[in-house]
Formats: sequence, structure tokens, C-alpha cells
Amino acid sequence: MLGLKHTTVKLVPHSYKWSYLFQEEVLNLRRVLDNRNLKVEHVGSTALSNIAAKPILDMFIPCKDLAQALNYEEALSTLGYTLVTDGANYTLYIKGSEEARTHHLTFTSPEGDYWKETLRFRDYLLDHPNVAKAYEAKKIRLAEQYATSRRNYSSNKARFIQSVLREINRSVEDVQIPLPLLSTHINPIAITQSNIECFVDSKASRPVDNSPPSPRQASRA
Repeated sequence: MLGLKHTTVKLVPHSYKWSYLFQEEVLNLRRVLDNRNLKVEHVGSTALSNIAAKPILDMFIPCKDLAQALNYEEALSTLGYTLVTDGANYTLYIKGSEEARTHHLTFTSPEGDYWKETLRFRDYLLDHPNVAKAYEAKKIRLAEQYATSRRNYSSNKARFIQSVLREINRSVEDVQIPLPLLSTHINPIAITQSNIECFVDSKASRPVDNSPPSPRQASRA
């Protein structure tokens, strides 16, 4: 369900289970970081409905002081995370072996461009399914071309992302309203482990419904 060899590119059909795996991981993160209200954003293509994606969960956590993110290394290691990048603008932890990476966890400032542009792009595609499908088609072509080079795949994909961000900026300028900087597509605070277990049990006892929730339903859930 999740897991991809490092440096390789493979897209799989969208799975409704990704949303529940994200919610489960948020519970785990809140527990080990001892923060019941920890905000976590589900980003990347697994956060989008009905498009193919690499089977890796991408998550963003707002962090104004990245030095604090380094202090989480020991706690996050209990969930299987490893610190791989301590950059000027973000700190990245990964989960999973080289043969099966499953999670990317990024700490970055909510006031920085990386945070804002990542959420803007995701929310725009949630609101514009036709653009999301164009993005999927682009990724499929690139995955076929760069199946063994994640770097080339990502750099070429970035051109599409930047074109969408430029369109967002033009739209905002035309209507002269501020673009929302923070999204509501976060894990609900009230969800519990028992909620997830009940969901799994219910799915096992009845035929699987592969129809995903609408983007706005998912964002308000």
C-alpha cells in the first residue's frame, strides 16, 4: 500500500486508504511529540483525489524554529523516522528502508515560500480536478521516461508546478483578493485510534467502496 525504493519512480492508482494512513500517522506524531494539537498537513499527490501517485505519504509540520525540529530526532526515531536533511529552510525526516520508503516528514516555516507554495498548489488542484488530471498525465509521462531517476523526474515535474503557481498568482492579482496562506486540509484533532480500528473492522465486514470522498469533504473531515 505504501513503500517505494529510494531514487526510483513508480506511480500507483489513488487509494482511499492513504487518507486514513495519514490520520493514523498524525496520531502517532502527536503522541511521540507530546502535542495533542500538533498541526500536520497532508501534501503531495497522495493528498489529491483520483490521481496516481508515488506510494509515499508527504507531510508538512509548521515550525518557525528549525532548531526545535532537530530536537525531535530521538522521539521520531521511535516511529522509524530518520533525519536526512537539515537545511536552511526545512528539516526532513524519512520513514522506511532504502527499499521501501513510506513517509516524508518536513518541518518548515509557515511564513516561508516552501510552505505557502506547497499548500497553494495542493489546494488549487483540489479545487480544479481538470488541472489535477493534467498533472497526473504529466507525471505518468515523466515516470516512464525517468523510472530510475527520481532527481530528473522531480526537476521536470517542477516546471508544471511552477506554471500552476504562476497561474494562481495571476488569478489573485486579477480579482485583487489575498490568497489564503493556510489550508484547512489537516487531520481533525478529535480522531482517535479507536476510530481508525472501527473503520478497518467495518471495511473488513462489508464490500469495499472505492469511491473517494470529494476534495472539500476530505478537507472538512
